[in-house]
Amino acid sequence: MPFGPVFQRELLTSSRRKRTFLQRVFTGLSVLAVILLVAVVCDYNGRDRTSLDGVRWFALMTFGLVVGLQVVSMMGTTTSIVAPLIARERDKKSLDALLATELSGYEIVVGAMTSGMVRCLADLAS
Repeated sequence: MPFGPVFQRELLTSSRRKRTFLQRVFTGLSVLAVILLVAVVCDYNGRDRTSLDGVRWFALMTFGLVVGLQVVSMMGTTTSIVAPLIARERDKKSLDALLATELSGYEIVVGAMTSGMVRCLADLAS
């Protein structure tokens, strides 16, 4: 892997956390809630969802809102995942040992950030 041992270790340990599974469930439920919300708003406003034009409009609105929700969710989730990674290393007293290796501070931070981004992308893909 080009991102180093921090990236590999974080991906391995994050896949075993309960929080990862709960985030994926929350993502799926929030997408379902958006779809239901768009359907309720369409019915409340009297929009036709049975014609071809109505289905097109419904699909376009639903897709736009789901993508918007996922972008906002990814921005918030990524920062809440990446920020505690380095702090956790410091709390476990393993940051000094990690800095004593051949890895530079840049490689440690980039590895942690990349693993957080990959986790967020995996949540969105699920």
